[in-house]
Amino acid sequence: TINQHSEVFLPASLILTHLDECDAPGGALGEAYRRGLSLSYCTNGPAIPEDIREADAAWLASRVLGRSSE
Repeated sequence: TINQHSEVFLPASLILTHLDECDAPGGALGEAYRRGLSLSYCTNGPAIPEDIREADAAWLASRVLGRSSE
């Protein structure tokens, strides 16, 4: 999660992990937006590097809307 302690590092972007285990990623996306942070990468499974992907607006929207088949 994003909190006041992470701000000491001055992040420019985020990596969202464990999206395959998340029921509703909208909260994390909303918090990133609120703090003005872009998303660089997402992970959607336990296999590294196979499950790491660049953040993609269409794919993320499908996850938020519950329409992703991945």
